Amino acid sequence: MPKGSKKLLAAMNEALSEELASIVQYLWHHIQARGMHSASIADLFKSVSMVEMKHAERIAERIDLLGGIPTTALDAITPAAHGNVARLLKDNLVAEEKAVAMYRQLVAMAREADDPVSRVIFEEILGETEEHAHELSKLLADAAGAKAPHVPKKKRSALIDALSIAVSDELAAIIQYQWHHVMSRGIASPAISGMFESHSMDEMRHAYAFAERIDLLGGDLTVELHAIKVGGSLSKMIKDDLDGEYRAIEMYRGYVKLAEEENDPTTRRLFEGALANEEGHADDWETVLEK
Repeated sequence: MPKGSKKLLAAMNEALSEELASIVQYLWHHIQARGMHSASIADLFKSVSMVEMKHAERIAERIDLLGGIPTTALDAITPAAHGNVARLLKDNLVAEEKAVAMYRQLVAMAREADDPVSRVIFEEILGETEEHAHELSKLLADAAGAKAPHVPKKKRSALIDALSIAVSDELAAIIQYQWHHVMSRGIASPAISGMFESHSMDEMRHAYAFAERIDLLGGDLTVELHAIKVGGSLSKMIKDDLDGEYRAIEMYRGYVKLAEEENDPTTRRLFEGALANEEGHADDWETVLEK
């Protein structure tokens, strides 16, 4: 099994941290997009977020294969501009241009380290990142003259706070499940590795639904990534994920009651749907551990 240099692995983890931040930033900017042509721009933000997730997964897999430990830390996130589409495009363009420079450097580092596999990965990600920057640049030119809509002052409430906590919890679960999917390859059956990835996608859908509800209720998303547990034996990974599901089940049961008390049936149904999903995840892992 090849081993990566400390310098290259450190640079790869920096790239990974930036990709993780991009996932969250594009997710929230997708929700926040407003004004002229915002529907197509919002869709672009969402699709790029999914691409960034694939970038993060590829980099994490390579770090793991080279004997490193994939980071779970996020780089700085640029807050949403509350409906100013031109500002959202500009902030993401700046981030993509920074990423282009970073991946060019990683390509050179991989070439210097005589690591053609990593070089190809970085070259492919670089190409996609350049495409993102080009598309954002064109859209920014079109949106530059658009007037930003009036956005009322953001609200705070117990339900909005609960939804923000839920988003933070789901984002941590997404990363934990993705890293377990990466790390379990070779030590787990394809079925179990696939469960890690499938559950990660479920958590992504929860995060999107909660973020959209926060925006509709007039709130602002505050992301404080919760604790993430990665690594160890396959049994430990599954137990860590099961513990996370148990915590989520308890949390959502409390939030269902809160939404009921606040007479908000739509938010209550969102929490009930997530609760049912997490109970299904817990049952999956309990079944696996019993075998």
